[in-house]
Amino acid sequence: MSLRNLSLNKKLIGTFAAVMSVCLLASAGVFWQVVQSTRASVRQTSAQTALSHVDNALQAMLEQVANQRGYVLFRSDSTYNAVFSQREKMIAEIEEAKKAAGGEPAVVASLDEMRAAADAFHREISEPQLAARKSTEAPISEVLAAGSDRAGGQLDAFRQAAGNTKQEIA
Repeated sequence: MSLRNLSLNKKLIGTFAAVMSVCLLASAGVFWQVVQSTRASVRQTSAQTALSHVDNALQAMLEQVANQRGYVLFRSDSTYNAVFSQREKMIAEIEEAKKAAGGEPAVVASLDEMRAAADAFHREISEPQLAARKSTEAPISEVLAAGSDRAGGQLDAFRQAAGNTKQEIA
């Protein structure tokens, strides 16, 4: 059976079916691209959110250090309290970054490394210096020496961990 032998109605129906098939395939392709773009957008948004929380955690850690130094120099209650409020903010930002990362193991491990470095800094430097300054009228040089023997670059370790986290997220 050749096309010449088909009636005009059958030729029109066949042509219409072929055009509709092409339109359906084109629509399916466009739909697939929209789905892929939406997924990429969601991943990008969560990565940006996680990066923002990492930056906020880094900023809070640096504010904690600045307030600690301010307390060591001036013994102001506001700077003493700010040390702990900034620490809590930093911890909260790390936890929010974990949520935003969507449980990606490498990112979570990197965020845990940030937290461990922050905890080491707090335990080995902040607490001894704050306690030494609060309890005595010792010279600042003695207060600064408190914990410095264990101060193996914890702030640098925190910064490095934050940098590693940013690379994992990006």
